[in-house]
Amino acid sequence: MHIVNIYSSKCTIVLLQLLLFLGISAPLCVQAKDVRLGVYNNRPLLFLLDGQPTGLYMDILRPLAQTRGWRLLPRPGSWDDVLEDTRTGKLDLLPVVAFTEERARSLDFTRETILVNWGRVYVPRGDHLDSFLDLAGRTVAMLRGDIHGQALRELMARFCISFTPLEVDEYDEVFAALVQGRAEAGVVDRLVAPRLEEMYDVAATPLVFSPIELRLAVPKGDPAGLLAALDQYI
Repeated sequence: MHIVNIYSSKCTIVLLQLLLFLGISAPLCVQAKDVRLGVYNNRPLLFLLDGQPTGLYMDILRPLAQTRGWRLLPRPGSWDDVLEDTRTGKLDLLPVVAFTEERARSLDFTRETILVNWGRVYVPRGDHLDSFLDLAGRTVAMLRGDIHGQALRELMARFCISFTPLEVDEYDEVFAALVQGRAEAGVVDRLVAPRLEEMYDVAATPLVFSPIELRLAVPKGDPAGLLAALDQYI
């Protein structure tokens, strides 16, 4: 009987060690899953570097992808293009998306907000704006499809102030339009602006508006089944 008990104890220990090993190794055995990832130029949050998606949101997303066995397949494009491709299901996941009720009709979002952002109006250095009324009749550069540009349109319409929007595909082009004289003011989000201010001769104005929550988005219905893991991780 004593021998049987020793044998049973040894078997129990071996079994526990085996279960522990399998539990630790489980993430390594997860079946790989391709995830089409929208990437656009939004430094320092998201951008391509040597063909690979980089930035703050990738620092958050990449460890989860490795654990879950997701193969992140970058699909670069302009902001307007990657947003539309996510809505139509051509992309599985789009980081750095401002949450709005309107967008929530065609996209699903993570529950948690990673960052809060807002827009700011810039002008060529030497020019000055003291209020949104000063934008009347001016040409204002903005990123095509950008939430801040839309917010400015709505704000100006509310006060019956007319201006001419100049839409571009990259935030860099907003500042380029200012120094080239194609626009008299430009709208840029506050996280992107510091990097661009070092490259272009522009100045910030006191006009700050449109606080927004930046989340991750997937097509409506989450066809790739990513949201549950994202919400658990973030």
